[in-house]
Amino acid sequence: MHRLNLSKSVAFCLFMAERGLGLYEKQDRACHQEHSHGDVKAALVSLEKLAELSGVSKTMIGQIERGAVEIEGGGSLGSGAHQEGTEEFLTVFSGELAVEIKGETYTLRAGDSLRFKADRPHSYRNEGAELVRVSMVIYYPG
Repeated sequence: MHRLNLSKSVAFCLFMAERGLGLYEKQDRACHQEHSHGDVKAALVSLEKLAELSGVSKTMIGQIERGAVEIEGGGSLGSGAHQEGTEEFLTVFSGELAVEIKGETYTLRAGDSLRFKADRPHSYRNEGAELVRVSMVIYYPG
Protein backbone atom coordinates (compact mmCIF):
# COMPACT_ATOMS: atom_id res chain seq x y z
CA MET A 1 0.00 0.00 0.00
CA HIS A 2 1.29 3.45 -0.80
CA ARG A 3 0.04 7.00 -0.64
CA LEU A 4 1.16 9.53 -3.18
CA ASN A 5 0.68 13.25 -2.83
CA LEU A 6 2.47 14.67 -5.81
CA SER A 7 1.47 18.12 -6.90
CA LYS A 8 2.76 21.41 -8.12
CA SER A 9 2.91 22.14 -4.36
CA VAL A 10 0.36 22.05 -1.60
CA ALA A 11 0.36 25.87 -1.48
CA PHE A 12 -0.18 26.00 -5.23
CA CYS A 13 -3.11 23.54 -5.05
CA LEU A 14 -4.63 25.48 -2.16
CA PHE A 15 -4.33 28.64 -4.26
CA MET A 16 -6.19 26.84 -7.05
CA ALA A 17 -8.82 25.31 -4.75
CA GLU A 18 -9.56 28.61 -3.01
CA ARG A 19 -10.40 30.06 -6.40
CA GLY A 20 -12.36 27.00 -7.58
CA LEU A 21 -9.83 26.42 -10.35
CA GLY A 22 -8.32 23.29 -11.85
CA LEU A 23 -5.35 23.25 -14.20
CA TYR A 24 -5.27 21.72 -17.62
CA GLU A 25 -2.42 21.31 -20.04
CA LYS A 26 -1.70 19.06 -22.99
CA GLN A 27 0.09 16.41 -20.95
CA ASP A 28 -2.38 16.84 -18.07
CA ARG A 29 0.07 16.94 -15.16
CA ALA A 30 -2.57 18.70 -13.09
CA CYS A 31 -2.79 18.92 -9.33
CA HIS A 32 -3.42 15.42 -8.05
CA GLN A 33 -6.72 15.30 -6.16
CA GLU A 34 -5.62 12.65 -3.66
CA HIS A 35 -5.10 15.27 -0.98
CA SER A 36 -8.36 16.76 0.16
CA HIS A 37 -9.35 20.37 0.69
CA GLY A 38 -13.03 19.66 1.29
CA ASP A 39 -15.64 19.59 -1.43
CA VAL A 40 -14.09 21.69 -4.15
CA LYS A 41 -15.73 22.11 -7.52
CA ALA A 42 -13.05 23.09 -9.99
CA ALA A 43 -13.30 24.96 -13.24
CA LEU A 44 -10.46 24.40 -15.69
CA VAL A 45 -8.06 27.24 -16.39
CA SER A 46 -5.23 27.45 -18.91
CA LEU A 47 -1.59 27.78 -17.94
CA GLU A 48 -1.62 31.32 -19.32
CA LYS A 49 -4.53 32.36 -17.11
CA LEU A 50 -3.06 30.61 -14.09
CA ALA A 51 0.27 32.41 -14.55
CA GLU A 52 -1.63 35.69 -14.71
CA LEU A 53 -3.66 34.90 -11.56
CA SER A 54 -0.80 33.52 -9.47
CA GLY A 55 2.13 35.63 -10.60
CA VAL A 56 4.13 32.43 -11.21
CA SER A 57 5.54 31.96 -14.71
CA LYS A 58 3.82 29.32 -16.80
CA THR A 59 7.22 27.78 -17.51
CA MET A 60 7.77 27.19 -13.81
CA ILE A 61 4.23 25.90 -13.23
CA GLY A 62 4.56 23.34 -16.00
CA GLN A 63 8.08 22.08 -15.32
CA ILE A 64 8.30 21.10 -11.66
CA GLU A 65 6.21 18.78 -9.51
CA ARG A 66 6.97 18.12 -5.88
CA GLY A 67 5.36 16.18 -3.13
CA ALA A 68 5.57 13.34 -0.67
CA VAL A 69 5.37 9.59 -1.07
CA GLU A 70 4.66 7.15 1.74
CA ILE A 71 5.07 3.40 1.16
CA GLU A 72 4.04 0.90 3.82
CA GLY A 73 6.14 -2.16 4.62
CA GLY A 74 6.22 -4.56 1.67
CA GLY A 75 4.64 -1.98 -0.64
CA SER A 76 5.87 -0.81 -4.01
CA LEU A 77 5.22 1.84 -6.61
CA GLY A 78 6.20 1.63 -10.27
CA SER A 79 6.48 4.24 -12.97
CA GLY A 80 6.87 4.05 -16.70
CA ALA A 81 9.33 6.27 -18.49
CA HIS A 82 8.56 9.99 -18.37
CA GLN A 83 9.27 12.25 -21.36
CA GLU A 84 12.90 12.49 -22.48
CA GLY A 85 15.02 14.70 -20.24
CA THR A 86 12.85 14.28 -17.13
CA GLU A 87 14.76 14.01 -13.84
CA GLU A 88 13.64 12.92 -10.38
CA PHE A 89 15.16 14.00 -7.08
CA LEU A 90 14.39 11.86 -4.01
CA THR A 91 15.21 12.36 -0.33
CA VAL A 92 14.30 9.67 2.19
CA PHE A 93 13.08 10.94 5.57
CA SER A 94 12.31 7.61 7.24
CA GLY A 95 12.62 3.92 6.47
CA GLU A 96 14.63 2.23 3.75
CA LEU A 97 13.75 2.55 0.07
CA ALA A 98 14.91 0.37 -2.82
CA VAL A 99 14.86 2.28 -6.12
CA GLU A 100 15.24 0.27 -9.33
CA ILE A 101 16.37 2.06 -12.49
CA LYS A 102 17.31 0.15 -15.65
CA GLY A 103 17.66 -3.10 -13.71
CA GLU A 104 20.02 -1.64 -11.09
CA THR A 105 18.84 -1.28 -7.48
CA TYR A 106 19.87 1.59 -5.20
CA THR A 107 19.14 1.36 -1.47
CA LEU A 108 18.39 4.65 0.26
CA ARG A 109 18.08 5.18 4.02
CA ALA A 110 16.87 8.15 6.06
CA GLY A 111 18.93 11.19 5.04
CA ASP A 112 19.97 9.76 1.65
CA SER A 113 19.14 11.46 -1.63
CA LEU A 114 19.18 10.31 -5.24
CA ARG A 115 18.95 12.16 -8.55
CA PHE A 116 18.29 10.15 -11.71
CA LYS A 117 17.03 10.38 -15.28
CA ALA A 118 13.37 9.40 -15.11
CA ASP A 119 12.90 8.97 -18.84
CA ARG A 120 13.17 5.22 -18.37
CA PRO A 121 11.01 2.82 -16.32
CA HIS A 122 11.73 2.92 -12.59
CA SER A 123 10.20 1.63 -9.37
CA TYR A 124 10.27 2.10 -5.61
CA ARG A 125 9.99 -0.69 -3.00
CA ASN A 126 9.80 -0.76 0.77
CA GLU A 127 11.41 -4.08 1.65
CA GLY A 128 11.21 -3.42 5.40
CA ALA A 129 8.39 -3.14 7.94
CA GLU A 130 8.79 0.58 8.76
CA LEU A 131 6.84 3.19 6.78
CA VAL A 132 9.02 4.85 4.14
CA ARG A 133 8.57 8.62 3.77
CA VAL A 134 10.14 10.25 0.72
CA SER A 135 10.23 13.76 -0.70
CA MET A 136 10.05 13.70 -4.50
CA VAL A 137 10.75 16.46 -7.00
CA ILE A 138 10.20 15.82 -10.70
CA TYR A 139 11.67 18.18 -13.30
CA TYR A 140 10.10 18.09 -16.77
CA PRO A 141 12.15 19.77 -19.52
CA GLY A 142 10.56 22.78 -21.19
